[in-house]
Parts: sequence; C-alpha cells; structure tokens
Amino acid sequence: MGVFMIRYLCGKKNKKGFTLIELVVVIAILGVISSIAIPRLSGFSEKARVKADEASLSTLNKTTSIYAALNNISGEDIFAGVPSDDSRMSLLVSNGLLGENIKAQQKDTKFVWDIGGQLWTCSHEGAGVSMTEAEAEEKGFAFSKGTGTITGYTGSDKNVEIPSKIGGVDVTTIGEGAFKDKELESVVIGEGVIKIGEDAFRGNKLTDISIPSTVTTIGDYAFIGKQYNDSFGNELESVIIPGNVTSIGKGSFKYNKLTHLEIPGNVTTIHTDAFAGNKLT
Repeated sequence: MGVFMIRYLCGKKNKKGFTLIELVVVIAILGVISSIAIPRLSGFSEKARVKADEASLSTLNKTTSIYAALNNISGEDIFAGVPSDDSRMSLLVSNGLLGENIKAQQKDTKFVWDIGGQLWTCSHEGAGVSMTEAEAEEKGFAFSKGTGTITGYTGSDKNVEIPSKIGGVDVTTIGEGAFKDKELESVVIGEGVIKIGEDAFRGNKLTDISIPSTVTTIGDYAFIGKQYNDSFGNELESVIIPGNVTSIGKGSFKYNKLTHLEIPGNVTTIHTDAFAGNKLT
C-alpha cells in the first residue's frame, strides 16, 4: 500500500501540490518503514561487529603462538613482565607479527590477555546489566535469589542480554533448560555467571553467543544444534571459550556450524561429542 500511495503522489498531475491528508499519510508510511528497517539494519551491523571481533581475536591468538614459538617460550606466561594489554599488542607489532594494535568493534568490549588460560579473550565491560526484581520479571527472567540461578525465560525478545545482578543478587548460574526452545537468535551472558546448565540454550536459533570470562562449566547439550525431536537448532559458526572454563559438557556444541575453535589451557575435561557434527578442520 505504501508503494502505491507514493507512486500515486509522484504521478499527480495537480500542480498545486499535496493535500494535508496526503502528506500525513506519507509521513505515517515512512514512519512504519523506518520502524521496520532500522532495527534490522542495526542487527546486521551488530552481527558484523561480532564477526569482526571474532576474526581479530583469532588473529591475536595465532600471532601470539607464533611469537612464543619464535622466542622458545613454553610453560610460563608468554608476556611475562609486560604490564598491559596495549603493551602486549605493541610487542607483537614490534616483532612484525601485527600491523598495529587491534581494537574491538563491539561497544564496551576490549581484548584482554588471560594469564591463566594463556590466550586472548573478549571482555564485555558493559555485559550483564543490573536489574531490579520487577524489571527482571517484566523482561521474562525467572530467578531464584537463594541460589543465584536463572531458572526460566518467558520473554519475547529474540536477542537477549542476561543480567549480572537481579535485585542486588549475583546471577551465577543459568539453570537446566532455562532458555530452551525460545527461538533466540543471540545471547550475551552477564559477567559473574559461573555455570551454564544442561540444555540451557537448546532448541534455539543462535548464531551469536557471548560467554563471559567468569564461566568455568558448560553443561551437557547447553548449545546443541538441531537434533531428532528438536523444533529448532542453534547454528553457531564460531564460539569463544573463555580462559577460566575447565569443563565442557557432553554434546554441548554438537551439530552447530563451527569452523574454527580455540580451547584454552585451563580446560581439563571435554566430554563425549562436545563438538561433534560441526565443520571443524
């Protein structure tokens, strides 16, 4: 209808101009079009920034491995004695491994050197907003204050930012099946979450996931792609495993579309089929 109305106005032979009603209709149509188009374009731009940061992170870790090999560094901090992340990148630049220091594209995000895991990770400084209990309930988060666990989600948003605090209580656990079968497309998990439970994000349409540096345990089938009786399946092409993770559960990333993966040094247990059915080479 909008297209026909605009064509009609453009084709008017009345040289006296448009009527007030016609102008109001056009403004209303343009408002509807912009309300649809702008969020979609913003979503595409954010996904592009995520992909760019994932590529930059991979470059940082590869060049750091080359630096360690060239300097025969093993069994210790590769950047021992280097005081800051900017200085660490500058060291790679001075050794001809990077063209310049790399800046993250996502808002409130930076690349940080994880000494424990001996790899670069993304730190989402703004990730995990604090919510009141009323705000969390309005957003659809079901929360157990006694255990610090998000137990369910009834919201309509497909791109979800999980809070780091609800009602002043730290969110430390994503409960079993808490976000299962919600058709989610992207998730940012707030800093402070330690455990992601079994089936936590199963049966969604995830293409982007941000896991905070505080996570140590990823449960069985937490991010599994489409399987047998599932209505939907996640389609992650890449994932950044934080340096503090020690255990990756059975089938946790099975049947996604992963093409590249870096396992941090702190991981001690990778259960059966954790990454089976992907496109890893």
